[in-house]
Amino acid sequence: MDYSRYNTGWNGTSTLFQVMDDRGAVMLERMDELPDSGDCLLMILAPGGEYPAGEISRLSLFLD
Repeated sequence: MDYSRYNTGWNGTSTLFQVMDDRGAVMLERMDELPDSGDCLLMILAPGGEYPAGEISRLSLFLD
């Protein structure tokens, strides 16, 4: 599957996830799991569709 953390091919992210796991990164399943503050980076690899209004608001708060 493209961009999968279990895909070791050219279109996978297994190496990326291995490096990020070693650095304490976490994978979020929902936007409401985003931290409220701190030194954070958000990487959205392959969005599955449109975001509902609530998730867009949460992303905006995170970016602010």
